[in-house]
Amino acid sequence: MSAVTKIQEVLATGLLIPQLTIIPSRGALDEEIRQEEVLLRRRLCFDHVAILRCWNGIALDVVRLFGCGENASNVGRISSSQIKNCVGIEGAITIGSDAAGFVYLQTCDGHVWVLDSDGGKVEQLA
Repeated sequence: MSAVTKIQEVLATGLLIPQLTIIPSRGALDEEIRQEEVLLRRRLCFDHVAILRCWNGIALDVVRLFGCGENASNVGRISSSQIKNCVGIEGAITIGSDAAGFVYLQTCDGHVWVLDSDGGKVEQLA
């Protein structure tokens, strides 16, 4: 199941708190995605691009995935949200965060890691 399909299923449940949910009115344009990749000096992973094309970042209660370009201001911009020296994970970029202080990273091969910004612990999620 794709990430887009899973997010669509979550949105359809009606269980999310509307005041904590930000769903952009449009997805990222291909040019915005290309510009973000230039700023990041690497390509974004296929699944991440698919999410960006649907929503250009999204905030679902406590988890927020950053978007591209100026349109991403409500959820945060990927290139503006980068952590310097991503705790030794080669090629990792910051793709999201949550209210508890966790930061989500993605490597070039598509793996997703979580960084506890308080304690520094890093774990691979997917």
